Amino acid sequence: MFKLDEKLLEELWLNEKSIAYFVCDSVSYWVIDYKYHYQLDEEVEAKALLDKGYITLETFYSGLKNSRGGISKLKKENFAKYLELGETIVLSTANLKQIIFHGFSQERLGELYSSIEYYLSSGYELEGDLLDAINQIKSRLPRYYINFDRQIYLHTDYDYSPESSVSYEEWVASVGDFSYYIPDSKNYWILNEKNFWKAMHL
Repeated sequence: MFKLDEKLLEELWLNEKSIAYFVCDSVSYWVIDYKYHYQLDEEVEAKALLDKGYITLETFYSGLKNSRGGISKLKKENFAKYLELGETIVLSTANLKQIIFHGFSQERLGELYSSIEYYLSSGYELEGDLLDAINQIKSRLPRYYINFDRQIYLHTDYDYSPESSVSYEEWVASVGDFSYYIPDSKNYWILNEKNFWKAMHL
């Protein structure tokens, strides 16, 4: 049974962990993990650090061996193994609906949603507690979309460039909105016809 962990909310808020939507063999998965684990090929960044002299060869091999359970290249063939790792949290859509709106009353959510829509229509900047509350909800939205079947890698982690870790041929990898790829039945950010994905555009 799922029990909401306040520490998890803090890790999402600090952008240490992120929510990802995976598709593999026609099955979808909601996952929470450290955001650097969403790099498909961890050797890409490690090699760049090695080439710049920031790490030694020993550290390079040690890091790849110990990170993400030794899965340096995340692929369809080892995805099931990745899901079994201790740090990987697999949740349901219902679990995530608990997470995204945790700590907010219906009245407060209505106020926040009106503020989001007002900003999007007017461009008037939001400030203070209002902006902090909206950013809390925003931190609980998915940041990564990884589809092994269609070879698509998208993310909205704009201060990070994990798409450079996609070294596999024929993959499409970029930063950008991926909400249209996710079925409506999985849209845990919709509450009483209010689509809180709009917070992504603040």
